Amino acid sequence: MVRIGFVVEGDCEKLLIESANFRTWATPQGLEICDPVINARGNGNLCNKRMNVYIEKYLNEAKPDKIVVLTDLECDPCVTQVKQRIGNQRTPNLE
Repeated sequence: MVRIGFVVEGDCEKLLIESANFRTWATPQGLEICDPVINARGNGNLCNKRMNVYIEKYLNEAKPDKIVVLTDLECDPCVTQVKQRIGNQRTPNLE
């Protein structure tokens, strides 16, 4: 099993990841969803300064193998710019 932590943009994404249906789907995929799902409470909080706080919290508490950031494009024209906005020294290999 691969332990996955999620940092999400808002309440809707948090509800999805915490749902029983999503967790039921994840298990046969070899995924274990770490708790808590971290709600950044808005796209503006998914910036490189704040990401360190979320990542450190996860690494110290839930100890996931991977951390997934769930966000949308907002006003950014492409995925590359979103990656640049949320990337930092702890996330050098955003996929």
